[in-house]
Amino acid sequence: MVSTAQNRQTFIQSAITFLRKGNGLYNGDKKPYRNCTQWRETCSIKSSERQHWISTQAKMAKLFLLTGLVLLLNAQIGSAYVLSCYFTNWGQYRPSPGKYFPKDIDPCLCTHLLYAFAGMTNNEIATIEWNDVTLYKSFNDLKNQNSELKTLLSIGGWNFGTAP
Repeated sequence: MVSTAQNRQTFIQSAITFLRKGNGLYNGDKKPYRNCTQWRETCSIKSSERQHWISTQAKMAKLFLLTGLVLLLNAQIGSAYVLSCYFTNWGQYRPSPGKYFPKDIDPCLCTHLLYAFAGMTNNEIATIEWNDVTLYKSFNDLKNQNSELKTLLSIGGWNFGTAP
């Protein structure tokens, strides 16, 4: 008498052989079955067991895909929102009402603030404007009003690197 576990193993082995060969199902003697009906008839797994196995596999596949989708959406919702704002240090020289200082920035409006610009001298970061150190300190102090705020310093500018 062949056990149910052995029947399942025979069924699984036949299915694997079918998938690997791609040209038909094979019985234990390595002779191909003529068609799928003959294969099903010779396989001793009951139809109800086969349907239960297929149904279980389909449910597992759906659960796996749903779990993956939920994890992907969770990652996207948590990290997809970035609003960058750009502050230029020459905004202080504009005539009113365009004159602009870091104190005029709403720190809750943006997730990231970029300060433009600093320069490079002898491979070190250098100020461009006479009061950049003061402006950059007040720019960074905006994080006291919004702890989630990220501040960045932009190096360069429209003519950076063009001098001989």
